[in-house]
Amino acid sequence: MANPRSKFDMIGGYLARTYEGVASADVYRRPGLKHRTEPFCIFYNEGMAFRLHGRSLVSALALPEVRPFDPLNPDKPPPGWPGWVWAPPSQMLRWDRLSTDALRCLRTAEEGARVSWQLPEPPPVVEAPPPSPPETMAERVKRFLGGNSWSKWLG
Repeated sequence: MANPRSKFDMIGGYLARTYEGVASADVYRRPGLKHRTEPFCIFYNEGMAFRLHGRSLVSALALPEVRPFDPLNPDKPPPGWPGWVWAPPSQMLRWDRLSTDALRCLRTAEEGARVSWQLPEPPPVVEAPPPSPPETMAERVKRFLGGNSWSKWLG
């Protein structure tokens, strides 16, 4: 397995060859990737940070050890900048997918689509229904068999 920096360089080279407008650049004094003028990936502290939105952002934050990230103050604890997440070296096998997702998210935003870099609101909490009254198995069977539809077959 490659070390984290060579993996970052490999991803950057692939994206630059494959997609027009992608180039390696210094992003906030760190190695990074830009599409035209906008950054979408940063190499920091042996890990990679990605700018994502929507389902990609939610999926990335569900991965173990992935956390919100602030590219200007990377050592600052969450919440970080909207849309930015940092994936540690333990998630290196997912960096390829996360970087292409970050590029897709940025290109979608550049094309004029309305995107939100904010994490979506969690769904409202639904209260559980009250528990049914405790009853024995014998009472439940008696109630089931005592119905009209079964009495004609048993009688």
